[in-house]
Amino acid sequence: MERFGKVTGSFLRYHYLPHLGLTALFVLAAGAILSFRNLDAFGAAKVMEMYGILSGTLLLTPLFMPEADTEIWLLEKSKATSMWMQYLGRLMIAALFLAAVTGIFILRLSLGNCTFDAGTLWKVSFCEALFLGGIGTFAGAVTNQVVIGYMLSFIYFAANMGAAKYFGKLGLLAMMRGDASTWLWYLCAAVILVAAGILLRERKR
Repeated sequence: MERFGKVTGSFLRYHYLPHLGLTALFVLAAGAILSFRNLDAFGAAKVMEMYGILSGTLLLTPLFMPEADTEIWLLEKSKATSMWMQYLGRLMIAALFLAAVTGIFILRLSLGNCTFDAGTLWKVSFCEALFLGGIGTFAGAVTNQVVIGYMLSFIYFAANMGAAKYFGKLGLLAMMRGDASTWLWYLCAAVILVAAGILLRERKR
């Protein structure tokens, strides 16, 4: 367990900090782009689904980024902690930060005298963000290019702006359409995508 913590901490310090910094800027910039005051449930959902869920792309997509460099991958592989455990540790970090970022957005809406169901808004937004990040994670695993992971995740997000209904249960902006029941679909899809990405990395390497 101690070795697992050291390996995970090394990823956090040497590879993940720039992404955390970018996410922090993303959160800070929200106040200049969006209104967090006196919104109803639809307005609060719009803030989260048109902006907040993009944090999933920023935080989950780079999970396999270090191993894009073959020398780093060989170094990581030589460690006693198996690669899938290292990936699991990174996923835990990303999920925790995503939960915190989602909570920060909810808190800002609450402090802005908005009217909404905080539990439902957090749950659906977190799962949507997790799913969106899962798309980037899987794409990065397939292509070995984190940039392509970002691109495909953003493309899926953009495609949902006018065509969410065509993606069925995995269409984004569910709360804006008045449907908060799809969170489990997002969660399951995210788990499948990330798990498939980890398995693929194990097989390829």
